[in-house]
Amino acid sequence: VSSDDVWGSMTPFQKFLWYADEMERRWYTLKQEHEARGAGLLEVTWSTADELREGLRRVQLRLGCEVPRNVSSTVMGHMKRHVEHKIGVLNCSDFVRQ
Repeated sequence: VSSDDVWGSMTPFQKFLWYADEMERRWYTLKQEHEARGAGLLEVTWSTADELREGLRRVQLRLGCEVPRNVSSTVMGHMKRHVEHKIGVLNCSDFVRQ
């Protein structure tokens, strides 16, 4: 942001978008700098527990760790108890302001 006045005039949502864009730019720069030096990067994205497990398996393999074969969701179980939120309880604007 070019000045404190500009930052002060932004809404919390605009500040959130600025932060998101800044983090994306920093990741892109970091990635390019490391790839230019020959370092390999492994990016993992997921939407489901199984996709996360597969991504973590790939990270373990890349690091040379021993990886158990065919570990199913039922064998691993849940490591954290999930909390259900009632509709309307969470206010995304509150998270953006933090």
